[in-house]
Amino acid sequence: MIIWSGRGWIAVVATFGVCLVTNCVVDAQWGKDYYSDHLWIVGLAVLGGGLLTAAIGFGLKPHTERELIDPKTDERVIVQYANDTLFFIPLHWAGCVIAVLGVYAVLHDWFD
Repeated sequence: MIIWSGRGWIAVVATFGVCLVTNCVVDAQWGKDYYSDHLWIVGLAVLGGGLLTAAIGFGLKPHTERELIDPKTDERVIVQYANDTLFFIPLHWAGCVIAVLGVYAVLHDWFD
Protein backbone atom coordinates (compact mmCIF):
# COMPACT_ATOMS: atom_id res chain seq x y z
CA MET A 1 0.00 0.00 0.00
CA ILE A 2 1.20 3.54 -0.68
CA ILE A 3 0.54 5.01 2.78
CA TRP A 4 1.56 2.05 4.94
CA SER A 5 2.52 -1.58 4.70
CA GLY A 6 2.37 -4.32 7.29
CA ARG A 7 1.69 -2.81 10.70
CA GLY A 8 2.61 0.72 9.67
CA TRP A 9 -0.95 1.81 10.49
CA ILE A 10 0.05 1.65 14.16
CA ALA A 11 1.84 5.00 13.78
CA VAL A 12 -1.35 6.75 12.70
CA VAL A 13 -3.56 5.08 15.32
CA ALA A 14 -1.12 5.57 18.21
CA THR A 15 -0.47 9.23 17.44
CA PHE A 16 -4.15 10.01 16.86
CA GLY A 17 -5.11 8.13 20.03
CA VAL A 18 -2.61 10.00 22.22
CA CYS A 19 -3.74 13.33 20.74
CA LEU A 20 -7.42 12.48 21.26
CA VAL A 21 -6.94 11.44 24.88
CA THR A 22 -4.80 14.51 25.56
CA ASN A 23 -7.45 16.74 23.97
CA CYS A 24 -10.23 15.28 26.13
CA VAL A 25 -8.23 15.44 29.36
CA VAL A 26 -6.87 18.97 28.83
CA ASP A 27 -10.21 20.42 27.74
CA ALA A 28 -11.98 18.78 30.69
CA GLN A 29 -9.38 20.12 33.12
CA TRP A 30 -8.83 23.68 31.81
CA GLY A 31 -11.90 24.46 29.72
CA LYS A 32 -13.17 24.13 26.19
CA ASP A 33 -10.65 24.80 23.36
CA TYR A 34 -7.66 25.07 25.72
CA TYR A 35 -5.99 22.22 23.81
CA SER A 36 -6.64 23.85 20.44
CA ASP A 37 -5.48 27.30 21.56
CA HIS A 38 -2.11 26.12 22.91
CA LEU A 39 0.10 24.59 20.24
CA TRP A 40 2.70 23.43 22.79
CA ILE A 41 0.16 21.01 24.27
CA VAL A 42 -0.60 19.65 20.81
CA GLY A 43 3.14 19.30 20.26
CA LEU A 44 3.52 17.36 23.52
CA ALA A 45 0.69 15.06 22.46
CA VAL A 46 2.33 14.46 19.06
CA LEU A 47 5.65 13.88 20.83
CA GLY A 48 3.97 11.29 23.06
CA GLY A 49 2.39 9.60 20.06
CA GLY A 50 5.74 9.51 18.29
CA LEU A 51 7.50 8.03 21.31
CA LEU A 52 4.77 5.41 21.67
CA THR A 53 5.06 4.55 17.97
CA ALA A 54 8.85 4.31 18.17
CA ALA A 55 8.64 2.06 21.23
CA ILE A 56 6.17 -0.24 19.49
CA GLY A 57 8.27 -0.22 16.31
CA PHE A 58 11.51 -1.07 18.13
CA GLY A 59 9.61 -3.73 20.07
CA LEU A 60 8.31 -5.36 16.89
CA LYS A 61 11.59 -5.06 14.98
CA PRO A 62 13.40 -8.12 16.45
CA HIS A 63 10.43 -10.29 15.52
CA THR A 64 10.58 -9.34 11.85
CA GLU A 65 14.11 -10.52 11.10
CA ARG A 66 15.42 -14.02 10.70
CA GLU A 67 19.00 -15.15 10.29
CA LEU A 68 19.59 -18.00 7.86
CA ILE A 69 22.86 -19.91 7.48
CA ASP A 70 23.79 -21.70 4.28
CA PRO A 71 25.00 -25.17 5.36
CA LYS A 72 27.45 -25.51 2.45
CA THR A 73 29.17 -22.13 2.67
CA ASP A 74 28.32 -21.03 6.26
CA GLU A 75 27.20 -17.70 4.82
CA ARG A 76 24.80 -15.80 7.08
CA VAL A 77 21.87 -13.95 5.56
CA ILE A 78 19.32 -11.83 7.43
CA VAL A 79 15.84 -12.01 5.95
CA GLN A 80 13.13 -9.52 6.84
CA TYR A 81 9.77 -11.17 6.42
CA ALA A 82 7.61 -8.28 7.64
CA ASN A 83 7.79 -4.80 6.26
CA ASP A 84 6.11 -2.39 8.69
CA THR A 85 6.37 1.07 7.10
CA LEU A 86 4.56 4.39 6.97
CA PHE A 87 5.26 6.32 3.77
CA PHE A 88 8.17 3.93 3.08
CA ILE A 89 9.75 4.74 6.48
CA PRO A 90 10.18 1.79 8.88
CA LEU A 91 7.76 1.97 11.81
CA HIS A 92 10.42 2.56 14.45
CA TRP A 93 11.92 5.47 12.51
CA ALA A 94 8.49 6.88 11.63
CA GLY A 95 7.86 7.19 15.36
CA CYS A 96 11.09 9.13 15.74
CA VAL A 97 10.08 11.47 12.89
CA ILE A 98 6.67 12.06 14.49
CA ALA A 99 8.36 12.79 17.83
CA VAL A 100 10.66 15.35 16.18
CA LEU A 101 7.61 17.04 14.64
CA GLY A 102 6.10 17.25 18.13
CA VAL A 103 9.27 18.84 19.51
CA TYR A 104 9.23 21.32 16.62
CA ALA A 105 5.61 22.28 17.43
CA VAL A 106 6.46 22.83 21.10
CA LEU A 107 9.53 24.94 20.32
CA HIS A 108 7.71 26.89 17.62
CA ASP A 109 4.93 27.83 20.05
CA TRP A 110 7.32 28.75 22.87
CA PHE A 111 9.73 30.86 20.83
CA ASP A 112 7.47 32.43 18.20
